[in-house]
Amino acid sequence: MEANDDTKKITVLIGEKSYMLRISARHEKEFRRTVGEINEKINDFQVAHPQVTQQDCMAMILLTYAADLKRLQNNPSLALQQEREDFAADLARIDVLLDNLLAE
Repeated sequence: MEANDDTKKITVLIGEKSYMLRISARHEKEFRRTVGEINEKINDFQVAHPQVTQQDCMAMILLTYAADLKRLQNNPSLALQQEREDFAADLARIDVLLDNLLAE
């Protein structure tokens, strides 16, 4: 990716390691959300399997994401269903936020 006005440098922490990246500025929010999800999965995996190294946890999470992607690519209707479920979950989060704001 070439450096231009649409890109920015960010640092993310995945597990216990920092990564400096250059990403599209318009995708930063989505990218950071994904990093958060990855860190949650690392934590969940480490809690369930305390004897496993963090590197092994990251490898297992990568395999999980790859398998999910392959499954969705092989069955586009699953991808559409997942998008609907993600959208419904986003709407539910927004609803909770709105309820909290109205309660203040």
